[in-house]
Amino acid sequence: MARPHPVTLTAFALGLSLVYTAPVSAQSLQSLTGEYHRRPIENGWHSGKVVTKQEDGEEILEWVNDSGARWNLYPNRERGALTTGPRNPYSKNGASEFFLEYEGKRLFGFTFNNELYLRKGEAPPKTPEHLEIPATDEGLPGSGTIRRYDWFRKLWAQKRSKWSRDVRRDQGAVVFFGDSITQGWGDNLGGSFGDTKVANRGISGDTTRGMLLRIERDVLAVNPSGVVMLMGTNDLEERDSAESIAANVREIVDRLVAHDPKVSIILCKVFPSSARMRRSSTDIQRINELCAEAVEGISQVTVLDTWSIFANEQGDAKKAEFPDLLHPNKLGYDKWAAALRPELAQVTASGHPNAVVWEGEGGPGKGKHIVFIAGDHEYRGEETLPALARILAKRHGFKCTFLVTTNEDTGDIEPGSDHITGLEALATADLMVVFLRFQRFADDQMQHIEDYLNSGKPVIGMRTSTHAFKGLKGKWAKYNEGFRGEDDAWRFGFGEHILGEHWVGHFGSNHRQSSNLILEPDQLAHPVLRGVTKAHAMCGGYVGHPKDGVTLARGQVLDGMTSDSPPSKQERQRTRHSVAWVRTYQRDNPRSRVFATTHGASEDIVNEGFRRMLINAHFWCLGMEADIQEDLAVGFVGPYHPTTFNFGGYRRGVKPHDISGWEAPIYDPDKPIRDMKRK
Repeated sequence: MARPHPVTLTAFALGLSLVYTAPVSAQSLQSLTGEYHRRPIENGWHSGKVVTKQEDGEEILEWVNDSGARWNLYPNRERGALTTGPRNPYSKNGASEFFLEYEGKRLFGFTFNNELYLRKGEAPPKTPEHLEIPATDEGLPGSGTIRRYDWFRKLWAQKRSKWSRDVRRDQGAVVFFGDSITQGWGDNLGGSFGDTKVANRGISGDTTRGMLLRIERDVLAVNPSGVVMLMGTNDLEERDSAESIAANVREIVDRLVAHDPKVSIILCKVFPSSARMRRSSTDIQRINELCAEAVEGISQVTVLDTWSIFANEQGDAKKAEFPDLLHPNKLGYDKWAAALRPELAQVTASGHPNAVVWEGEGGPGKGKHIVFIAGDHEYRGEETLPALARILAKRHGFKCTFLVTTNEDTGDIEPGSDHITGLEALATADLMVVFLRFQRFADDQMQHIEDYLNSGKPVIGMRTSTHAFKGLKGKWAKYNEGFRGEDDAWRFGFGEHILGEHWVGHFGSNHRQSSNLILEPDQLAHPVLRGVTKAHAMCGGYVGHPKDGVTLARGQVLDGMTSDSPPSKQERQRTRHSVAWVRTYQRDNPRSRVFATTHGASEDIVNEGFRRMLINAHFWCLGMEADIQEDLAVGFVGPYHPTTFNFGGYRRGVKPHDISGWEAPIYDPDKPIRDMKRK
């Protein structure tokens, strides 16, 4: 298995994040050592020690249980966990992490294989009352049984207490919501879904009414990108009616949709079992029939036939897949995963919950994939890029993936936050479009950008992308604006090396001076300018002297905000700098085409001439200039409501999937504007 970073750890607490930054001191590692045990201790595998040892000249952690088994532990910052080494025999079933459990700054234990191991001398935090099963059914939603067996009460409290501490970590995950069949798959579902972010919210023995009772805090709190539901088998054991089960399922779905109208829900049919287990084929099929009817017509729900794929000729479970005729083994889980993967690919937008994907149905762009990446602080790139993506997808057939910086805690779009995920989409991209400013993306995300650029595929950069990165360390420092390191090819960073120009300065004042784009007379026949007559931008100009390539347009700063405003009389403003140009960033690779512009703000693309130039540029970068027509369709798709650009605000409370589809507004004008500080 791949070895995680050995010296960096983040542990998430109740409302508190404890961060140990590299290099972790010996004291920090020592703070995790000690004796730990499960309750009850049934054998030597349920008790042991976390100790330190030397490996390859480096101090690391090791788990040694009382049966003599041992395996290495590697702190994993992203997961807030200790990832186990290859000698852990449970890893083949998906149990490969020790999730550290904190109350405030107090480490009281870890969760492994869905079981809590307490640190010696520590007690678990008292379960908040709202995480315990109510004493009676009075006033509770739904109908049917809520189980109150002692073992179930303890498990319910234990699981829900842990999940309450995982809310931040699990934001935007695909949530698996169910009972013992779901719980038994493990925290990461046996690694069955690759890089898809998942969260297991299964509790052994739970009923549909129990799940309805806990949906708010266990599921909705993480703002899931999708929900996989498997439920009802325990209701059947309690002899609850099929009608009651279906009604609870419908109420759960209604709660999910009310929370997020864009959420994708996969309702799995109850698996076959056996009459010996008080779960006859006839009863199960009746439940499945009524549940499917209950959610019929709800567009967010896909009913997955997970009964037929498992049932034998008699309609019962097969011993080879369900040894106890109720719970699947690895073979059964593998079959379930195979059935889910195509559906999850749609839910997670090409493998990632924060991506928005528009699939073109036909046109010259069919078969081409464009990835748009937004993360600037001022010019509303988070509005410009999805508007362009929709045009290219709907009107010309491209597959367009939109990725944007978000608030790590809430999942809301937060321009310039530095937090972005999903850049693995670049692996299948034919064109990368960036609208970034002073970003400090995580190493794994930067690696996807690096891999893309090394492939020599084309790039479009808008406005602040001339200074896209700042503050990156180590191997990524070369991307920084103003870079002056040993690698002279990257002098001045990403802007100059890839786009041809870095940040120099303004030559026009925003909101007082706009710009006309004056087309270069000797470039009027260039495909990017085909059909472009007048182009006007609402933002002031940048100083632009690209180091090479071909200038297509120069800026004329105006004393006013309309295209017919008089040209500025200030000498510096009268200088016509390059504001749009083309080049290649790999000298010997003609495919490494670049189009760069120092304009592109959300209000800029309202101008048809400028918008046409941008749409043409996508075609040209992809080597599709033969498909550029003078009357190429460039009309907006769906409502477009650009926000006046400034550091003062952006639309608050918008999640990426809020703009999915063709008719969702970009962005809802009723959303409040959030103040933001200059970065």
